[in-house]
Parts: sequence; structure tokens; C-alpha cells
Amino acid sequence: MEEFEKGERVELVHTADEYTRLQQGDQGTVARWDARLGHLEVDWDSGSKLTIIPELGDEVRRF
Repeated sequence: MEEFEKGERVELVHTADEYTRLQQGDQGTVARWDARLGHLEVDWDSGSKLTIIPELGDEVRRF
């Protein structure tokens, strides 16, 4: 996964988390990028704190 900077804006493309209320197209701000683990912590505009984990099938894009 490409690296992200704190404060960048992202949009959810897909999440494998079946319990989240987030939907494709929801937007948020990068809170932290953990390059060692490959996890992207996002403060979603909806209030969710779902972490993006690409190896589990999650995907975001910059906008």
C-alpha cells in the first residue's frame, strides 16, 4: 500500500468489515499511517474510527 500523510483526505473504496456502517464513498482524514503494520487510521467524517487494513481487503483512495 502506498504511504499516506496525516491530514490527507481519503474516500472509502471498499472495506471487508461487515459490521461497520461506513459505505463506499464515505470520506475521512488520515490520522496516522503505520508503515510497519500497513494500517491506516482514519477519522471518518461520520465519526467512525475504522482503521483501514489493506491485507484484509480494505481500500481507500485520495481525493
